[in-house]
Amino acid sequence: MSISTETRRRWPRVAAAIGVLLALVAGVSIYFASKPGPVATPPPAAPQVNGAATVLADGCLGGTDPVKAIRVARAEAPLTPEGAAEFVATYARWRGQAPHDPVEFQETGKLMWAPTLPTKERQTPPAAPPGAAAWVSTEDARYRVVDVSGPDMTIEAYFPQTGVEDGAPFEMRNAGRFTVTAIDGHWAYKGTSAGDLPLESLVAELQAEGLPYKSGC
Repeated sequence: MSISTETRRRWPRVAAAIGVLLALVAGVSIYFASKPGPVATPPPAAPQVNGAATVLADGCLGGTDPVKAIRVARAEAPLTPEGAAEFVATYARWRGQAPHDPVEFQETGKLMWAPTLPTKERQTPPAAPPGAAAWVSTEDARYRVVDVSGPDMTIEAYFPQTGVEDGAPFEMRNAGRFTVTAIDGHWAYKGTSAGDLPLESLVAELQAEGLPYKSGC
């Protein structure tokens, strides 16, 4: 099912290259709706971060409930490349769900956001249309570590998002560049950016070459 431009502007979307994380009217976010066919992906090689290989990240850290999971991820995601990827995946699941509870969103967000996160990315997502819902899955998600700078780590990632509106299902592909930073022993979400590739190219590259999460929700 395709979604009108007007409807798209109200939905959460994941990312950075496309804009703000997960379709909120928050930030640089852009997403596009599509129903991609299966993509053959070669066996992933171990990622390299400053010469150090990492293990695959857990795409379901904290369980299936996005609200509970993001709090668990903050407490348990290690300050390693795979831990950053785990936190990003959990944040994407939390931010990309719809509908959102506005009170919960702000309460949880204040625990997850770095002080430097732009105000536009702190805005409560607009209400979903009546009867509509959306969620992000990490089962077919892909990621790669692209930068490590002091306490900061930047992850490029692709997350499929699905939903239902007016009783009909729809699908979206979301991708972008996410930066997290270590504060007091925990990851905090620092923001999104567009990255170096057009959205379509980034999605295709991550699907073909990115690392899969070792488990998904």
